[in-house]
Formats: sequence, C-alpha cells, structure tokens
Amino acid sequence: LLKTLGKVREAEELYREALEGRRLTLGPAHPMTIRSMNNLANLLDSQAERALAEGRLADAAGLFHQAADLWEHHRGEAHPDVVRCRQATRDAFAALAALACLLGSVVVINVAGLGGYGVVGGSGWERFRGK
Repeated sequence: LLKTLGKVREAEELYREALEGRRLTLGPAHPMTIRSMNNLANLLDSQAERALAEGRLADAAGLFHQAADLWEHHRGEAHPDVVRCRQATRDAFAALAALACLLGSVVVINVAGLGGYGVVGGSGWERFRGK
C-alpha cells in the first residue's frame, strides 16, 4: 500500500524490518523469510534509477540471488520461484549495467555472497557470471 501511495522509503523500511524480524525468529532459510527477501528485492528493483543513485540496485540483485539459492534448497532448481529469482538477479544486474552506460560511468560490483557475479558498465557489458 505504501509503495502504491508513493511512500517508497517508508515501504522499504517496513520491508527491511519484516525481513530482519523473520530472519531472527524463523531463521534465514524459512520460506517466509525468503518471501520477505524477495519482496524487498522487488521494491528496490522497481525503483531502479533511485536505487542506482543510492547504490541499492546491487542490494536488490544480491537479495534476488540469495532468495533463489534458498528457494532452490527448498523446492529444487526447476521450481518457478527459483527460475523467477534467477531471472530477476540477471535483470537487476542488466539494469545496473544499462543505467551505468547511459550515465557514461563505470560500475564494478562485487556483492558479498554472490560468488562469481560481477558487472562492469560504462563502456558496455564486459562480464556477468552466475547460475
């Protein structure tokens, strides 16, 4: 509702609180925790330009990636939730690289926990690795 009303910062704060609360009470791999992670990532991703300016588009990609790994553990590699999260991870990185190219800047991302993921934008798409 807050997002719909244009109160994205307030919505983000509540999503982050929900995620942290679920991590603490249910654990990091609980399906409700994963859903909260995915919800926060979707919110950040939906605000791509602002998220890029504030350095949070990488956060969205990282959350999508973590959610995909956790969903895969629960549901298997081919489950629609896993496939959607993997695609959302790639899309978030692609958006970051595209926006960096438009701005004529170079962005190098090494998000903790993403292993082989990396994006170099500015002069173009140079590297992207992942599942």
